Amino acid sequence: MSGRSSFPPGGETLLAGTAVVFYAALVPLIPVGGYETSAEPQAAGALAAIAAAVFPAGDGASRGRLAAVFAAAIGLSLVARFAGEGAAARSARGGHPHGEGSDGLAGLAATGVVAVATGYLALATRSAPGAVSVTVVAGALLLMVRVAQDPGAGRSGLVLGVCAGLCAGEDGAAAAVAWPPAAAVTLWALRRGERWPLVAPLAFAAGSGASLALAVGTWTGAPPAPLVYIAHALSLGPLREALSSWWVGLPSSGLPSSVLPSSGLPSALSSVLGLGLVLGREMGMVASLLALVGVAVLFGRRPGSAILVLWTAAAGLTVAAASRAAGMDGRTAFSLATVALAPAIAAGISALSAVMGRARLATTAALGIIALVEPVFGSVAALFPRR
Repeated sequence: MSGRSSFPPGGETLLAGTAVVFYAALVPLIPVGGYETSAEPQAAGALAAIAAAVFPAGDGASRGRLAAVFAAAIGLSLVARFAGEGAAARSARGGHPHGEGSDGLAGLAATGVVAVATGYLALATRSAPGAVSVTVVAGALLLMVRVAQDPGAGRSGLVLGVCAGLCAGEDGAAAAVAWPPAAAVTLWALRRGERWPLVAPLAFAAGSGASLALAVGTWTGAPPAPLVYIAHALSLGPLREALSSWWVGLPSSGLPSSVLPSSGLPSALSSVLGLGLVLGREMGMVASLLALVGVAVLFGRRPGSAILVLWTAAAGLTVAAASRAAGMDGRTAFSLATVALAPAIAAGISALSAVMGRARLATTAALGIIALVEPVFGSVAALFPRR
């Protein structure tokens, strides 16, 4: 997709500032309980602890939640760019005389759906490590898209290597989702004759070294924990252990128990399908239908981008299902699947509004508002249940 952002200058900064105010206002209203994090040490946890220590107000828990707010807001600015690239795909060939502002509005609407979805909202107000992990992966996804569009973009490629390395010390879902497509994009650029992929391993080593160093700093176990943890993280140990539990049996995933096999691959597929239905319910019917239209549009315009969207969504749901089977919450992986659908939603809005000609901008705004209604009410019902 194009390297040019569909947002006006400073638009992402304004969006991040608005998100900070929005999430910070929700922090006192949302209870702390009900959210489980991984037992593995994470670099994000160390960064969140540092941010919480230097923040001048509140107790430790409140400052940690405010660190999550800022991390999630930065993540939303990256999601907005990612979604804007999806909206621009509709007018990639030949352009559209009325699409200049509507593409940015479609990306903003898709970002709004992600922002108010229950999963992302929970990360933004409860889990700083999860919010940082999603932010790092969102940045990596944006860079993958840009490198796929322009394999000669050496700066973007090297930053992608650093982001991929940072995933090593984050939630296990981050590496599982980001590493395969990042490696594929890098190898494709190398096959095209670009030179930056030869230096990309050094960028990856720098990012992973910094991330693992921070993660090891949070280790509280017995020696030789650091070396064991580093080998464990680089070999995707948390993911492998979670996946192995599939062959023992999975807990309820949102599907009726009568259609869930007791163990094995059918149980795994049923669990992923169940979480997919949960994701669709959190996003709402309108946003889900727009995502389906957007995936079809992306396949017609930029198949690589469509494959990236589907891979990220499928991998996020798979890791979330495996994490739940291992007794963890899996909300970080689930939120990655939500983020992955942002460009598809934006592309769907842009495609449907394009047929309206001069009314395209108004149609984009209407579709965006309609898509936001259901996830807003769904999040309110989930986070503020009746007593």
